[in-house]
Amino acid sequence: MPNVKGGAVEYLIQLLIDENEKNWHEQFTVYSIYVDGIEEAQEKYKYCRFVNIKSSSVMAKIGTAVRYVINTRIKYIGNYYISRVFKELGKRINDYDVVIDENAPDFLPLIRKVYDGRLIFHAHNDWFEKSDFEQLNCCDEYWSVSRYLADKIISEKIKCDVHVLYNGIQLKDYTAADKALTDEYTERFHIGIQDIVIVYAGRIVPEKGVYQMIRSFMDAGFSDDVKLLIAGGAFYSDEKVTPYMNQCRELAQGNANIIFAGYIPGKEMAGIYALGHIGVVPSIWQEPFGLTVLEMMAAGLPVITTTNGAIPEIADENTAFLCSTDNEKQWICDMTLAMKKLVENAELRNRMGNDGKERCAIFSEGRYLSTFITLLYRKLREE
Repeated sequence: MPNVKGGAVEYLIQLLIDENEKNWHEQFTVYSIYVDGIEEAQEKYKYCRFVNIKSSSVMAKIGTAVRYVINTRIKYIGNYYISRVFKELGKRINDYDVVIDENAPDFLPLIRKVYDGRLIFHAHNDWFEKSDFEQLNCCDEYWSVSRYLADKIISEKIKCDVHVLYNGIQLKDYTAADKALTDEYTERFHIGIQDIVIVYAGRIVPEKGVYQMIRSFMDAGFSDDVKLLIAGGAFYSDEKVTPYMNQCRELAQGNANIIFAGYIPGKEMAGIYALGHIGVVPSIWQEPFGLTVLEMMAAGLPVITTTNGAIPEIADENTAFLCSTDNEKQWICDMTLAMKKLVENAELRNRMGNDGKERCAIFSEGRYLSTFITLLYRKLREE
């Protein structure tokens, strides 16, 4: 941190530390992985102390290997990163009124061993199997990004307090893209003035349903003025090509209207959405939130997505086509039909896009920050 490499969790932490600089002026400490050039980005922060954990040195790699053997063959003692966090945390253990564990449940028992104050787990993913729920008894509060996740924890009768903290985005970042950036992408991807562009943005991994989306697009038999633009890699900015990515590309071979854009930095995604007329988020897995759905709605795109996880909390029938993935053949047909309806009906696209923009107010940056600070101070006021 700051968020220089992308990622939804990192984006939300960025919102918090920036708001703290402007208005709250609390003393934050952020423990995160070191990347080259990070110190320069950190210099502007007056109220946030950064602890950078270097994980690429020879000693770090040796430590990682040793801990992997112990974790998998003897008992779990945490990875190299958390061991370094413990060392730094121990130096200032009495300085903190609150410790927030962002999305790493395995760290909870380890943090509790050295810190007996208010410990909050902020869940951004559905990490827990039945055997792992006990980890949550190590924290005082569980903050989830959706009602979907919160209800799962409540059903297990875990002792900690459970609260929903919906993700938020800076809506203005998606409503007016930089024209120069949009023009650059228009030229790079050979988008014509009359073209209708269907956009996918996210990781190219099986659980995101990219292969099925390509199948749907190809089954639609669109003319050459309809494009499918796929923005993303296997893991954010990582340029590694995986077997699944090759499967997707092989499926799309011979179709010049399917464009693999590669990884696009988060700050430039507005330029991609501005090219689009329709957004697709074909998630197979149970999305804990679905930030991309929200981004597309904020950009004014009607969305074709699924009913999995928390997605129906974000989008509704006025803003999206919500498809079931229970039967893959039927799901692919449903996506194809939704694509055709939206491609052929500009009025429908505009109406759903406008409804999506209005609905986004529920998930604004301001709402997220307001809820965060309310939850944070609630206990402090009681004390």
